[in-house]
Amino acid sequence: MSLRRVSDIYQLPVLDLETGEMLGQILSWVVTPLQQRVVAFLLTKPTLWHKAKVLVPADIVEYDPKMIVVRNYECVIQPSEVVGLPELLDERMEITGFRAETETGKLLGTVTDFVFETVGSTIQQYCVKPPTLMGALQSEWILPAGKVVKIEKHRLVFADNILSATKLAARQQTQTI
Repeated sequence: MSLRRVSDIYQLPVLDLETGEMLGQILSWVVTPLQQRVVAFLLTKPTLWHKAKVLVPADIVEYDPKMIVVRNYECVIQPSEVVGLPELLDERMEITGFRAETETGKLLGTVTDFVFETVGSTIQQYCVKPPTLMGALQSEWILPAGKVVKIEKHRLVFADNILSATKLAARQQTQTI
């Protein structure tokens, strides 16, 4: 399983495998909230004269550390060519910057990044920066995607026991080392 942080591919150039031509740069991503999957990467923002262009993860041949490689220029498409994508773009389901909290409303912090599996594009982990006062004393939390109860506009809701389960797993890992 090949895992990547979404922040590692931000602003990477997208190259055509056939010609070597640069087709664009990764500017953003769209996540489907129910499946917790990356459904598209945004290459250009829409303007008055140009429509947005996207890349579907299934069309990616290679996630190189310095570039993304696709089969050819036909892989870069308009959002309307992907079922449901225009609606997800309107909802701004990028996940980073979303508020992370528990079911009972306890603030965990802000989602700063996420780790996804490159073959199926499923999100595996979320990186959450604790609130300001706690964040100064503690580094980010890496929380499992399986503990997400729901994803709403600008909000990720985790199970109430997320922190105790995360601390227990960390303790168990340290004991086995």
